[in-house]
Amino acid sequence: MTSMLSELRSSVEAVLGSDYPITLDVPAEKPGWLAIPVFAAARRLGLSPQDHAHQVAEKLAVVPTISVTVEGGFVNIQPRAEACLRVLTEAQMPTYGHSSAGNGQTVVIEFSGVNIAKPMGIGHLRSTIIGDSLQRIYRALGYTVHAVNHLGDWGTQFGNLVAAYQRKYGDLVVRTELTVDDLLALYVDFHSKVEHDPELKVEGQAMFRRLESGDVEVRALWQSFVNLSLIQFEALYRRLGITFDDVRAGESRYHPMVAALIEQAERSQVAVESQGALVVPIPGESVPLILRKSDGSTIYATRDLAAITYRVREYHPDQILYVVANEQALHFRHVFAAARLLKLLPDKTRLEHVKFG
Repeated sequence: MTSMLSELRSSVEAVLGSDYPITLDVPAEKPGWLAIPVFAAARRLGLSPQDHAHQVAEKLAVVPTISVTVEGGFVNIQPRAEACLRVLTEAQMPTYGHSSAGNGQTVVIEFSGVNIAKPMGIGHLRSTIIGDSLQRIYRALGYTVHAVNHLGDWGTQFGNLVAAYQRKYGDLVVRTELTVDDLLALYVDFHSKVEHDPELKVEGQAMFRRLESGDVEVRALWQSFVNLSLIQFEALYRRLGITFDDVRAGESRYHPMVAALIEQAERSQVAVESQGALVVPIPGESVPLILRKSDGSTIYATRDLAAITYRVREYHPDQILYVVANEQALHFRHVFAAARLLKLLPDKTRLEHVKFG
């Protein structure tokens, strides 16, 4: 406000001169932000206050940042909207809304979470915009923020994609001319045929086991999918002005931690065998959380739990926010409950799902 008043005073004085015998006051029950009473000047000039007010208003009409009205012997001045915006932007915005409320506290914000080998969808775009807004707010409040892009870069779908690739090209050689759209088309075609050809599902599962076991050829092809997708995503993030502290923190990062997590779950007897799978029964829920499927592979819930372990160890957060669509509410309810049962984080650390959609 002080900056705006100073700007208005300077604009008026630039037209009327600093020696003009008027003062600026906030009007009482008058239209406008500021008022110039012209009574004294009108008496000195032998004019009526209203006539002189119109003369002053005509002179001030040349100032583009203000609108001027006359009320009796007052010239009322109101800044135009664009002037308010400019002053806020230039003078106040860098620190507007900032505080030290979050000093000494750390928050991890997981958002965007785009899927490798697919274009960014509307759901991920919403997560991206909302998550980036939250990180800006938390930083302005003094929190230490770790903004994380939890890439969907692991799972059975990549076994399917590799299997589809091999079927189309006859080998697992990396082809640099392919695009993300090409990879998506491969996956969609493979997925559409799985229902009618059970052998395809078996091929996909076998490829994912090779990926999880570290098969050099499969890993190299998978890495090419990741690199190709990241080039596209990072260009989009730059265009949107989105930043991350960790843009490549995909599910694959946490795969090496899964074995220790499963061992801990079995040792503590939090996890039990069920129909060949290893699961964590969740109190109050009709279905358990699956840690390991009957074929020996893991799912993204397992890697979400490993990610919590990693974030607690690396960042010591007071809060972890997941900016993910409403459809994932059950998933995160299970993951949060399992994390508490497995004692993966201190009691003080809050886990929260920021829902949208």
